[in-house]
Amino acid sequence: MLENEHVFEETQTFKRSVLVLMLFASALFFFYVYVSQEFFNQPISESPTNPDGLIAGGLLLLVLFIVFRFSRYTIILNSQGVHFKFSPFHLTRRRYPYEEIKTIYVRAFSPDKEFGGRGLRYSFKRKTWMYTISAAAYCIEIEKKDGGKTLLGIEDSEQAEKALSAYYTQ
Repeated sequence: MLENEHVFEETQTFKRSVLVLMLFASALFFFYVYVSQEFFNQPISESPTNPDGLIAGGLLLLVLFIVFRFSRYTIILNSQGVHFKFSPFHLTRRRYPYEEIKTIYVRAFSPDKEFGGRGLRYSFKRKTWMYTISAAAYCIEIEKKDGGKTLLGIEDSEQAEKALSAYYTQ
């Protein structure tokens, strides 16, 4: 096999387009209320809403829409180690060479039960980072030699196990 050949690669995005659509629609509503109130002098209620609050709320919802819409989580297992990137939060790929890993294995996983949801999470109690976007039923659990722990959510556990057995030896 080639040195840079990807044995396992998985990309996850937010599949809940309803959530993304609701964020966008809510942002548009805030801007609609602002425009109708400030430019057409037609507030939607008897007491006009603070225009600064409408702009701030609309911008916040717009930023959340952009983050959710363009979030992408990619994990790669190859001969050099484990590589992952959670855009837009990571500017470059994170890399765990196999030499720095104490233990690594695939296990059943419930991000909602273990971390209270999906995304980029940290548990102070367990001192563990968790990355996943989809409702992944499995994860790659990595314990580094320096003591750090990371869980990387995956959907295809069989291919991940094949990749780990091909390259990782304790």
